[in-house]
Amino acid sequence: MPPRRARNGRFGRDYRGRDVAPLRVNALQPPRGVEVEEWFAGLADIISTSYLLMQGARNVLVEAFRGAHREHGTNATFGHAYKMLTAELGALRSGSRRYGSLESSARSMEELTKGGYGNALNATDSTAFAGLLDGPVVFELQRLGDDEKRFFRLFALHAVLQLRKNDNAKHEIFRHVLVFDEAHNVFPKDQFGILGLPSRLAREVREYGEASSPQPNKRMSPRV
Repeated sequence: MPPRRARNGRFGRDYRGRDVAPLRVNALQPPRGVEVEEWFAGLADIISTSYLLMQGARNVLVEAFRGAHREHGTNATFGHAYKMLTAELGALRSGSRRYGSLESSARSMEELTKGGYGNALNATDSTAFAGLLDGPVVFELQRLGDDEKRFFRLFALHAVLQLRKNDNAKHEIFRHVLVFDEAHNVFPKDQFGILGLPSRLAREVREYGEASSPQPNKRMSPRV
């Protein structure tokens, strides 16, 4: 079940289980003012964090995003990148390091392109993400798998950060708040004392007037 937007700004299903006002974004395309390379690098990091990919697979993802952008420009989607990955995977001999990276990357991209969730993330007639910050919005992700939830939450946080960084507004002035339910699923405890990607995104976005309001518990990172 993809994230949905209801008339009251809520994404999900109504009490009778009907889909309402579907969210449609093109996740591969950067928000206004954001450099393509910076956006692709951030997406690859988020997918790697969400699906536990190694550095080689992360680099393969960036290559696929660049290739999709070269061929399809502003209409490029995750779907185009996925086709490029599967085409190369089919032509490559199994057992090599490159093959393993391609296989991991393709498996992750398949999750982001199939079904209703894929439709929500690969829309060429997409809604500008900036428009979602103009009023109260709730993303309801109950019917998604854990990896899908993790990706979408980090994707949304990354999009907000990039928008704020590139809108030339004054820093450290309150503008908006993000509330995370079950925040330990978004901001798990950082391992080995190293600041993880979720904690880093949360810290960086605060510099641009974006407050985050997770519900703290013992399982989440204390650095958020």
